[in-house]
Amino acid sequence: IDKRVQFLIEGLFAVRKAKFQGHPVVRPELDLVEIEVDQNTYELSLEDVVDPETSLDIFKVDPQFL
Repeated sequence: IDKRVQFLIEGLFAVRKAKFQGHPVVRPELDLVEIEVDQNTYELSLEDVVDPETSLDIFKVDPQFL
């Protein structure tokens, strides 16, 4: 292994050993969803029949946008 790669790997292991302190999961300025208010939870079973709404996969230009 090249020395540079070795130093990068050692640095990554040091960050992991420190439990990723200084590396938040979500940056505070990007945390825009209020857990209790804006977040929806959906529970599905593997046996449930779900409509995939494939019509939403097709892009359509909205002439009234802008």
